[in-house]
Amino acid sequence: MNDETNLSKERIFAKTWFFDRSSNGKIIVSGKDAALFLHNLCTNDIRGLKPGTLCRAYFCDRLAKVQGQSRIFHTQLQGKPIYWLDCPPGTNESLARHIDKHWISEQIEFEDATSKYCEFHIAGPEAEITRTKMLPRSEESTSNAEWDEILFVQPMDHLLGTPGFNIVAELSRRESLLSKLQSILPAGSAEDFEKLRIEAVTPFFGKDIDEKRFVMEVADALESVSYQKGCYLGQEPIVMSRDRAGHVNRAMKLVKAKAQFPITPNAVLTREEKSVGVTTGSTVFSSLYGAPIALAYIARGHQEAGTVFDLPDGAGQVEVV
Repeated sequence: MNDETNLSKERIFAKTWFFDRSSNGKIIVSGKDAALFLHNLCTNDIRGLKPGTLCRAYFCDRLAKVQGQSRIFHTQLQGKPIYWLDCPPGTNESLARHIDKHWISEQIEFEDATSKYCEFHIAGPEAEITRTKMLPRSEESTSNAEWDEILFVQPMDHLLGTPGFNIVAELSRRESLLSKLQSILPAGSAEDFEKLRIEAVTPFFGKDIDEKRFVMEVADALESVSYQKGCYLGQEPIVMSRDRAGHVNRAMKLVKAKAQFPITPNAVLTREEKSVGVTTGSTVFSSLYGAPIALAYIARGHQEAGTVFDLPDGAGQVEVV
Protein backbone atom coordinates (compact mmCIF):
# COMPACT_ATOMS: atom_id res chain seq x y z
CA MET A 1 0.00 0.00 0.00
CA ASN A 2 1.27 3.45 -0.80
CA ASP A 3 1.07 6.46 1.50
CA GLU A 4 -2.09 7.76 -0.18
CA THR A 5 -4.12 4.67 0.68
CA ASN A 6 -2.40 3.53 3.87
CA LEU A 7 -5.17 4.80 6.10
CA SER A 8 -5.42 4.84 9.86
CA LYS A 9 -7.97 6.44 12.15
CA GLU A 10 -6.15 9.75 12.36
CA ARG A 11 -6.01 9.91 8.55
CA ILE A 12 -9.66 9.04 8.00
CA PHE A 13 -10.79 11.60 10.55
CA ALA A 14 -9.02 14.21 8.42
CA LYS A 15 -11.03 13.47 5.27
CA THR A 16 -13.89 11.36 3.94
CA TRP A 17 -13.28 8.19 1.92
CA PHE A 18 -15.33 5.58 0.09
CA PHE A 19 -14.87 1.82 0.09
CA ASP A 20 -16.23 -0.75 -2.34
CA ARG A 21 -18.20 -3.19 -0.18
CA SER A 22 -19.87 -5.11 -2.99
CA SER A 23 -18.50 -8.30 -1.44
CA ASN A 24 -20.96 -7.90 1.45
CA GLY A 25 -23.62 -10.57 1.62
CA LYS A 26 -27.05 -9.20 0.73
CA ILE A 27 -30.28 -10.96 1.66
CA ILE A 28 -33.75 -9.53 1.03
CA VAL A 29 -36.68 -10.57 3.22
CA SER A 30 -40.20 -9.36 2.43
CA GLY A 31 -43.83 -10.36 2.83
CA LYS A 32 -46.67 -9.96 5.30
CA ASP A 33 -44.86 -11.79 8.12
CA ALA A 34 -41.32 -10.56 7.40
CA ALA A 35 -41.03 -8.33 10.48
CA LEU A 36 -42.42 -10.95 12.87
CA PHE A 37 -40.32 -13.73 11.33
CA LEU A 38 -37.05 -11.80 11.65
CA HIS A 39 -38.07 -10.51 15.09
CA ASN A 40 -38.46 -14.09 16.35
CA LEU A 41 -35.23 -15.26 14.73
CA CYS A 42 -32.67 -12.55 15.61
CA THR A 43 -31.50 -10.68 18.70
CA ASN A 44 -32.79 -7.18 17.97
CA ASP A 45 -36.22 -5.52 17.85
CA ILE A 46 -37.28 -5.85 14.22
CA ARG A 47 -40.98 -5.21 14.83
CA GLY A 48 -39.97 -1.83 16.24
CA LEU A 49 -37.65 -1.02 13.33
CA LYS A 50 -39.27 1.90 11.54
CA PRO A 51 -39.01 2.37 7.76
CA GLY A 52 -35.75 4.11 6.90
CA THR A 53 -33.89 2.86 9.99
CA LEU A 54 -31.46 0.02 10.59
CA CYS A 55 -30.08 -2.01 13.46
CA ARG A 56 -27.35 -4.55 14.07
CA ALA A 57 -28.46 -8.07 14.92
CA TYR A 58 -27.22 -11.61 15.45
CA PHE A 59 -28.92 -14.85 14.48
CA CYS A 60 -28.38 -17.52 17.14
CA ASP A 61 -29.27 -21.10 17.95
CA ARG A 62 -31.21 -22.04 21.08
CA LEU A 63 -28.00 -21.85 23.14
CA ALA A 64 -27.38 -18.28 21.92
CA LYS A 65 -24.37 -19.39 19.88
CA VAL A 66 -23.96 -17.13 16.85
CA GLN A 67 -25.11 -18.55 13.51
CA GLY A 68 -25.06 -15.31 11.53
CA GLN A 69 -24.64 -11.55 11.72
CA SER A 70 -26.38 -8.73 9.90
CA ARG A 71 -27.17 -5.06 9.72
CA ILE A 72 -30.92 -5.02 9.03
CA PHE A 73 -32.31 -2.06 7.08
CA HIS A 74 -36.08 -1.51 6.77
CA THR A 75 -36.66 0.13 3.40
CA GLN A 76 -38.46 -0.18 0.07
CA LEU A 77 -37.26 -1.76 -3.15
CA GLN A 78 -39.25 -1.14 -6.33
CA GLY A 79 -42.14 0.12 -4.22
CA LYS A 80 -42.27 -2.97 -1.98
CA PRO A 81 -41.40 -2.90 1.75
CA ILE A 82 -38.37 -5.08 2.45
CA TYR A 83 -35.78 -5.88 5.08
CA TRP A 84 -32.30 -5.64 3.59
CA LEU A 85 -29.80 -7.81 5.45
CA ASP A 86 -26.14 -6.82 5.03
CA CYS A 87 -23.81 -9.54 6.27
CA PRO A 88 -20.01 -9.96 6.26
CA PRO A 89 -18.44 -11.17 3.01
CA GLY A 90 -18.74 -14.90 2.46
CA THR A 91 -21.44 -15.46 5.11
CA ASN A 92 -24.57 -14.91 3.02
CA GLU A 93 -25.05 -18.58 2.12
CA SER A 94 -24.87 -19.80 5.71
CA LEU A 95 -27.27 -17.06 6.85
CA ALA A 96 -29.69 -17.93 4.04
CA ARG A 97 -29.58 -21.58 5.14
CA HIS A 98 -30.30 -20.55 8.73
CA ILE A 99 -33.30 -18.48 7.60
CA ASP A 100 -34.59 -21.30 5.43
CA LYS A 101 -34.18 -23.83 8.24
CA HIS A 102 -36.49 -21.86 10.52
CA TRP A 103 -39.01 -20.81 7.88
CA ILE A 104 -42.12 -22.92 8.53
CA SER A 105 -45.41 -21.37 7.46
CA GLU A 106 -44.78 -17.63 7.69
CA GLN A 107 -45.85 -15.57 4.70
CA ILE A 108 -42.44 -14.33 3.64
CA GLU A 109 -40.19 -14.27 0.62
CA PHE A 110 -36.43 -14.20 0.91
CA GLU A 111 -33.63 -14.07 -1.61
CA ASP A 112 -29.85 -14.18 -1.50
CA ALA A 113 -29.26 -11.15 -3.73
CA THR A 114 -25.50 -10.85 -3.16
CA SER A 115 -24.62 -11.13 -6.85
CA LYS A 116 -27.27 -8.66 -8.05
CA TYR A 117 -26.17 -5.47 -6.32
CA CYS A 118 -23.09 -3.38 -5.61
CA GLU A 119 -22.52 -1.55 -2.35
CA PHE A 120 -20.22 1.21 -1.13
CA HIS A 121 -19.38 2.49 2.35
CA ILE A 122 -18.63 6.19 2.78
CA ALA A 123 -16.94 7.24 6.03
CA GLY A 124 -15.29 10.29 7.54
CA PRO A 125 -16.08 13.74 8.94
CA GLU A 126 -18.04 14.83 5.85
CA ALA A 127 -20.00 11.58 5.54
CA GLU A 128 -23.28 13.00 6.83
CA ILE A 129 -23.10 15.98 4.46
CA THR A 130 -22.31 13.62 1.57
CA ARG A 131 -25.24 11.42 2.54
CA THR A 132 -27.63 14.39 2.54
CA LYS A 133 -26.58 15.25 -1.02
CA MET A 134 -27.37 11.70 -2.15
CA LEU A 135 -30.85 11.51 -0.62
CA PRO A 136 -34.03 12.04 -2.70
CA ARG A 137 -34.88 15.73 -3.04
CA SER A 138 -38.49 15.33 -1.91
CA GLU A 139 -40.73 12.92 -0.03
CA GLU A 140 -42.50 12.08 -3.28
CA SER A 141 -39.28 11.01 -5.00
CA THR A 142 -37.50 7.70 -4.47
CA SER A 143 -34.22 8.81 -6.07
CA ASN A 144 -31.96 11.79 -6.63
CA ALA A 145 -31.44 12.79 -10.29
CA GLU A 146 -27.77 13.59 -9.63
CA TRP A 147 -27.27 10.12 -8.12
CA ASP A 148 -29.84 8.15 -10.08
CA GLU A 149 -27.77 4.96 -9.89
CA ILE A 150 -28.46 4.65 -6.16
CA LEU A 151 -31.36 2.41 -5.15
CA PHE A 152 -31.23 3.46 -1.52
CA VAL A 153 -29.07 5.30 0.98
CA GLN A 154 -28.74 3.65 4.38
CA PRO A 155 -28.75 5.52 7.72
CA MET A 156 -25.56 6.61 9.45
CA ASP A 157 -23.55 4.01 11.35
CA HIS A 158 -20.08 3.75 12.89
CA LEU A 159 -18.63 0.56 11.43
CA LEU A 160 -15.15 2.09 11.24
CA GLY A 161 -15.29 4.14 14.42
CA THR A 162 -16.21 7.27 12.48
CA PRO A 163 -19.52 8.40 10.92
CA GLY A 164 -20.35 6.43 7.80
CA PHE A 165 -23.15 4.99 5.67
CA ASN A 166 -23.77 2.53 2.84
CA ILE A 167 -25.28 3.06 -0.59
CA VAL A 168 -26.66 0.28 -2.80
CA ALA A 169 -27.15 0.06 -6.57
CA GLU A 170 -27.88 -2.60 -9.14
CA LEU A 171 -24.68 -4.28 -10.28
CA SER A 172 -25.23 -3.03 -13.84
CA ARG A 173 -24.89 0.57 -12.55
CA ARG A 174 -21.67 -0.07 -10.64
CA GLU A 175 -19.21 1.53 -13.06
CA SER A 176 -21.29 4.68 -13.43
CA LEU A 177 -21.68 5.03 -9.67
CA LEU A 178 -18.01 4.26 -9.07
CA SER A 179 -17.00 6.99 -11.52
CA LYS A 180 -19.13 9.56 -9.70
CA LEU A 181 -17.74 8.55 -6.32
CA GLN A 182 -14.17 8.81 -7.61
CA SER A 183 -14.88 12.33 -8.81
CA ILE A 184 -15.71 13.58 -5.30
CA LEU A 185 -13.95 11.24 -2.83
CA PRO A 186 -10.69 9.30 -2.53
CA ALA A 187 -11.01 5.51 -2.56
CA GLY A 188 -9.85 3.29 0.26
CA SER A 189 -8.83 -0.31 -0.39
CA ALA A 190 -10.24 -3.49 1.10
CA GLU A 191 -7.08 -3.68 3.23
CA ASP A 192 -7.71 -0.15 4.52
CA PHE A 193 -11.28 -1.04 5.44
CA GLU A 194 -10.11 -4.13 7.30
CA LYS A 195 -7.52 -2.17 9.27
CA LEU A 196 -10.04 0.48 10.28
CA ARG A 197 -12.63 -2.15 11.17
CA ILE A 198 -10.23 -3.88 13.53
CA GLU A 199 -9.09 -0.59 15.10
CA ALA A 200 -12.78 0.20 15.73
CA VAL A 201 -13.30 -3.26 17.31
CA THR A 202 -16.09 -4.06 14.85
CA PRO A 203 -16.31 -7.87 14.70
CA PHE A 204 -17.28 -9.85 11.60
CA PHE A 205 -18.89 -13.27 11.65
CA GLY A 206 -16.53 -15.74 10.03
CA LYS A 207 -13.32 -13.89 10.89
CA ASP A 208 -13.98 -13.06 14.54
CA ILE A 209 -17.04 -15.09 15.44
CA ASP A 210 -17.75 -18.75 14.78
CA GLU A 211 -20.81 -20.90 15.37
CA LYS A 212 -19.61 -21.91 18.85
CA ARG A 213 -19.34 -18.34 20.17
CA PHE A 214 -21.82 -17.13 22.82
CA VAL A 215 -23.29 -13.94 21.43
CA MET A 216 -22.83 -11.84 24.58
CA GLU A 217 -19.05 -12.27 24.36
CA VAL A 218 -18.93 -10.34 21.09
CA ALA A 219 -17.86 -6.69 21.12
CA ASP A 220 -21.06 -5.09 19.79
CA ALA A 221 -23.50 -7.39 21.59
CA LEU A 222 -25.06 -4.66 23.72
CA GLU A 223 -26.20 -2.68 20.68
CA SER A 224 -27.21 -5.82 18.78
CA VAL A 225 -29.37 -7.42 21.49
CA SER A 226 -32.72 -6.10 22.69
CA TYR A 227 -33.80 -6.98 26.23
CA GLN A 228 -37.21 -5.38 25.69
CA LYS A 229 -38.50 -7.56 22.85
CA GLY A 230 -40.48 -10.77 23.31
CA CYS A 231 -39.32 -14.34 22.88
CA TYR A 232 -36.78 -15.22 20.20
CA LEU A 233 -34.36 -18.00 19.41
CA GLY A 234 -31.52 -17.94 21.96
CA GLN A 235 -33.19 -15.52 24.37
CA GLU A 236 -33.04 -17.67 27.50
CA PRO A 237 -29.23 -18.01 27.77
CA ILE A 238 -28.84 -14.31 26.98
CA VAL A 239 -31.19 -13.25 29.79
CA MET A 240 -29.65 -15.77 32.19
CA SER A 241 -26.18 -14.34 31.61
CA ARG A 242 -27.49 -10.95 32.64
CA ASP A 243 -29.86 -11.84 35.49
CA ARG A 244 -28.17 -14.83 37.11
CA ALA A 245 -24.47 -14.52 36.45
CA GLY A 246 -24.39 -10.75 35.94
CA HIS A 247 -21.45 -11.13 33.57
CA VAL A 248 -20.03 -13.19 30.73
CA ASN A 249 -16.86 -15.24 31.06
CA ARG A 250 -15.10 -13.68 28.07
CA ALA A 251 -15.24 -10.40 26.19
CA MET A 252 -13.78 -9.19 22.91
CA LYS A 253 -10.92 -6.71 23.24
CA LEU A 254 -8.31 -5.09 21.02
CA VAL A 255 -4.73 -6.15 21.75
CA LYS A 256 -1.48 -4.79 20.34
CA ALA A 257 2.00 -6.28 20.14
CA LYS A 258 4.63 -4.90 22.49
CA ALA A 259 7.24 -5.18 19.72
CA GLN A 260 7.32 -5.23 15.93
CA PHE A 261 6.32 -8.84 15.30
CA PRO A 262 3.17 -10.22 13.69
CA ILE A 263 0.30 -11.56 15.79
CA THR A 264 -0.89 -14.87 14.41
CA PRO A 265 -4.62 -15.62 14.08
CA ASN A 266 -6.16 -17.95 16.68
CA ALA A 267 -3.14 -17.64 18.97
CA VAL A 268 -3.66 -18.71 22.59
CA LEU A 269 -2.84 -15.91 25.04
CA THR A 270 -1.39 -16.88 28.42
CA ARG A 271 -0.74 -15.05 31.66
CA GLU A 272 1.39 -16.64 34.35
CA GLU A 273 1.30 -19.81 32.23
CA LYS A 274 -2.50 -19.91 32.33
CA SER A 275 -4.58 -19.71 29.14
CA VAL A 276 -6.77 -16.61 29.42
CA GLY A 277 -7.53 -15.62 25.83
CA VAL A 278 -7.31 -16.27 22.11
CA THR A 279 -6.93 -14.00 19.10
CA THR A 280 -9.47 -14.07 16.28
CA GLY A 281 -8.76 -14.15 12.56
CA SER A 282 -8.44 -10.34 12.46
CA THR A 283 -4.77 -9.35 12.77
CA VAL A 284 -3.09 -6.41 10.99
CA PHE A 285 -0.35 -3.83 11.39
CA SER A 286 -1.86 -0.57 12.64
CA SER A 287 -0.19 2.73 11.87
CA LEU A 288 -2.49 4.29 14.48
CA TYR A 289 -0.95 2.19 17.24
CA GLY A 290 2.42 1.79 15.53
CA ALA A 291 2.30 -1.96 16.07
CA PRO A 292 0.52 -5.14 14.99
CA ILE A 293 -2.98 -5.41 16.48
CA ALA A 294 -5.64 -8.10 16.75
CA LEU A 295 -9.10 -8.72 18.10
CA ALA A 296 -9.14 -11.26 20.92
CA TYR A 297 -11.47 -12.92 23.39
CA ILE A 298 -10.15 -12.32 26.90
CA ALA A 299 -11.29 -14.04 30.09
CA ARG A 300 -12.98 -12.04 32.83
CA GLY A 301 -10.47 -10.64 35.31
CA HIS A 302 -7.83 -10.07 32.63
CA GLN A 303 -9.52 -7.41 30.49
CA GLU A 304 -8.15 -4.13 31.84
CA ALA A 305 -6.15 -1.90 29.49
CA GLY A 306 -2.44 -2.58 29.79
CA THR A 307 -2.82 -6.22 30.83
CA VAL A 308 0.02 -8.19 29.19
CA PHE A 309 -0.17 -11.71 27.74
CA ASP A 310 2.40 -14.10 26.32
CA LEU A 311 2.07 -15.48 22.81
CA PRO A 312 2.78 -19.16 22.07
CA ASP A 313 6.34 -20.48 21.68
CA GLY A 314 7.98 -17.33 23.02
CA ALA A 315 6.79 -15.31 20.02
CA GLY A 316 6.43 -12.16 22.12
CA GLN A 317 3.82 -10.35 24.15
CA VAL A 318 0.61 -8.41 23.53
CA GLU A 319 -1.35 -6.06 25.75
CA VAL A 320 -4.97 -4.94 25.98
CA VAL A 321 -5.49 -1.52 24.41
